[in-house]
Amino acid sequence: MLTDFGTNLQVEVDATRTAFAVRDAVRSFAGVQGRKIILLVSGSLSLDPGISPLEANPFSYFSGPASISQGLRSSTVMRDYLIREANASNVSFFILNSDGLTPGSDAASHTDTSLSGSNPNQLASMYWLARETGGRLMPGNSPELSLAEFDRASSSFYSLAYKPAHGDDGKYHSIKVRIKHSGFQLQYRTGYSSIPAGLQLARAMNSSLATSMQQSSIPVNIATGESVPHDGGILVPLRSSVAAKDLQFLPAGDGSVARVDLFVSIFDDRGNRIVSTRSTQEAHAAAGTESRGDFVDTRQILIKRGVPYRVVVAVHDQVTDAIGISSKTVRF
Repeated sequence: MLTDFGTNLQVEVDATRTAFAVRDAVRSFAGVQGRKIILLVSGSLSLDPGISPLEANPFSYFSGPASISQGLRSSTVMRDYLIREANASNVSFFILNSDGLTPGSDAASHTDTSLSGSNPNQLASMYWLARETGGRLMPGNSPELSLAEFDRASSSFYSLAYKPAHGDDGKYHSIKVRIKHSGFQLQYRTGYSSIPAGLQLARAMNSSLATSMQQSSIPVNIATGESVPHDGGILVPLRSSVAAKDLQFLPAGDGSVARVDLFVSIFDDRGNRIVSTRSTQEAHAAAGTESRGDFVDTRQILIKRGVPYRVVVAVHDQVTDAIGISSKTVRF
């Protein structure tokens, strides 16, 4: 029983880490235009129990039918959560199963039409994550054939578009594609989130990879000042600035105003987000002076001495939807 408990606990820990890593990867693409593709090489996502309730040990509390059934339900919830996160960022997963096929399975079928592998139950979440995001699971024993299949499938596709009547309502919507003729296999993402640019940037700022994935059109400068000890750590002045000429001003009273969403995220050396803030701020200018000076935000951040942190600052111009993002590693 203790062995079963330890095994289940380790599986849950591995599944949580894997799910968070997948989520952060797809969130880093949030707001980036067009279809994005991730090639994932893995033997398992650790989301599936590995056995069905029919194969469970009826004498074990931790590996009995009830426990396995609960694990399957949890796996489905987490899998669907990752699928929605990926579709919200328009990311397709192509997954190459590194464990390959077992003796006696159909080795000739190495595309997502076969779930035969080292453990078919472990491929369920991988299969659905790939399928529901418009990608493909490749569980064969030949990496060369799988990579060739990935290259062919990811580079040859039709792009279909339509304009929904609901606009940016912030909700998740399902997609269904049908063709009149039989004998064809359809691959497409099964949903999307109609999220405004500002909220998509907020999703991206949850990932430490956001700076490298986002398309930045507004230069953002980050500077730190002299630190002072505080509450067991150190307070570091953080100054973020954007040139006023890069913002869109609108007439307001005797002058003009630009409205921006400002995001600040701080990640530790393991990529864990420890600080995340968002605020809407205004830059005011007298008529005719809109292109002069800088929009500046100043604040204090509390960090531990000697530990490297990555500070990510992003701005979103509410009028043009233009985005600026930059990062700086700080250590004191």
